[in-house]
Amino acid sequence: MKSLPIILLAFVFGFSKAQAQESKWRLGLRLSPMLSLVSITDGNKNALSEQYGVVKSARFGIAGGLQVTYQFTEKIGIQTGLQISQQSYLVKLRFVNFSNVDVWQQKSNFTMLNIPLALHLRTNELAGGLRARGTFGSSFNIPVAVSQEVTLPDRLIGLTPTVVTTKGTANYTKIVPYFLVGAGVEWNLGNAGTLDLGMSYHLPLAVTTNKFYENFGLSSNAQSPNRLKMSYVSWDIIYYF
Repeated sequence: MKSLPIILLAFVFGFSKAQAQESKWRLGLRLSPMLSLVSITDGNKNALSEQYGVVKSARFGIAGGLQVTYQFTEKIGIQTGLQISQQSYLVKLRFVNFSNVDVWQQKSNFTMLNIPLALHLRTNELAGGLRARGTFGSSFNIPVAVSQEVTLPDRLIGLTPTVVTTKGTANYTKIVPYFLVGAGVEWNLGNAGTLDLGMSYHLPLAVTTNKFYENFGLSSNAQSPNRLKMSYVSWDIIYYF
C-alpha cells in the first residue's frame, strides 16, 4: 500500500509525457458481422459433442456502435468503446442410439452490451497511408435481453412440435469477461478520415450460462449439459472521423 502513491505518480508522469508527444483521441463508428460458436460441458467439466448426442450450430450475428482509440504515440494506443450486439446459438440434443431422433432443441437470442478494453498497436506507414495493426486485451459483455425458443420435435411426441418461448436474463451470467485478439489494416484517407478493416477472436473467460440444462425444464445431474460458453469471431469495419 505504501508504494501506491509512487505508482500513481509514475502513471500520471507517463501519461503527461505521452500527451506531450503525438497523442490524440480518435473517435469512430464500428460495424462487426460475427459468427458465434458454443462449447458445452457437463457437471464434471467434460466437453460434450455429437458423440454424446449434442449438436451445436454456429450462427451469424452483428454488432455496432462507437469505437474510441487513444494514441499515446503513433504506434501505441488503447482502445475502448461501446457496442450493441445481436448474437444467438442453436443446440440440439439427440438420442444417439435411436436413429438420431431429436429430443429437443434450444435457440437463444442475445442482445449484448459490449465494452472492449484493449491495447492497440500499429506499424509505421507501409505505403499509401496503409498501416498494419493489432489488438490484444479484453472485453466485457453484458446480456441486456435474452429470448429462448425451446422446441420438442414431433418425432418425439408424435404430434406437431411444441415450441416454448421465454424471455429474461435470470439464467445467464450478468457480465461475461472475454479475452480478445485481433489484427487488421488501417488506411488513412486524409481529410476524409481513416478506415480500419480486420478480424478478431473473442474467447469467454466465464460461462455464458451454468443452467443450460435447467433451461429446458429438465433435472440436472453430473452428466447433463449444464455449462455453456459462447465465443465468437468478428469481422471488424471501423471508420474514424
